[in-house]
Amino acid sequence: MSQKLPDEKTYDLGSASVYRSTVEHFARPNDGRWSRAHLYHSTDAGGSWHEIPLTISWRSWLVTWATHWPPITIDEVEMAEGVVSFVFHDREDGYEKSPLPFRWGDESLWRARLLPNGRWRVGRIRHLDFEGEDRHFCWED
Repeated sequence: MSQKLPDEKTYDLGSASVYRSTVEHFARPNDGRWSRAHLYHSTDAGGSWHEIPLTISWRSWLVTWATHWPPITIDEVEMAEGVVSFVFHDREDGYEKSPLPFRWGDESLWRARLLPNGRWRVGRIRHLDFEGEDRHFCWED
């Protein structure tokens, strides 16, 4: 069972190019909720939308051992030099044993860049600083 919306954000990047991110929530029988982000693109100012697959590049595949991919949520979409990227963050796992084999010990901020082949290259930006510039992040749980 899944449900899309209400976690929807729209990013107007100019020239009638608009991006929208949504979060799909799933119910899991053993450990509660699970979520997955989706990214959409519109070239007619939001008249029609096309989903951009969140397929990771083979060079970034190892990153999936340190963060959730596809991401749980998308925090920001950007365009720089004609390249689309988005920023996302890890949520702290509420379980004693993380489902991820490797962690850096805390939540981190990540950037994914869309490559010309349609895959995403993912890289870690830094640890989240909840006492400083990242205090705007709030958790629903």
